[in-house]
Amino acid sequence: MAGMTAENPYRDLTRDEMWQLLDDEPFGRLAVQAGGFVDIFPVNFVVHGKKLWFRTAPGSKLAALTVNDQVAFEADHRDEDRLRVSSVVLQGRARRVDDAQERELAESLGLRTWVRSFKPVFVVIEPDQIHGRSFPVGPADDSEDDDQD
Repeated sequence: MAGMTAENPYRDLTRDEMWQLLDDEPFGRLAVQAGGFVDIFPVNFVVHGKKLWFRTAPGSKLAALTVNDQVAFEADHRDEDRLRVSSVVLQGRARRVDDAQERELAESLGLRTWVRSFKPVFVVIEPDQIHGRSFPVGPADDSEDDDQD
């Protein structure tokens, strides 16, 4: 795990910090690939059992997940003092929740969407990998060559 130094202002988040950020943030971005194209969708989500849960409606997002269940998901957080940003990216498999008991669980999670539309389908993402970083906000120091991504 990389630590933050004067030369490297980025800090890798611990596993607990990553899951806390995901638990605290209600909004993220889902990346899917189908038909040779990558698409990104904003989604409201909740964390339960080290999995991400969200609602959707029949459409391009659900169709893409049916074709290819491999997804990436990103959520970020800007500290209250506005001096640091943290970002978590996970890769995993998404699947439609069809099992009656699992659907009952999904309905009990209190998941609310920001968009007022009917979203009857629950989807769960089971992560394979998770990565997170924290970094300062501010203008770049153009005095040195910086290859940080």
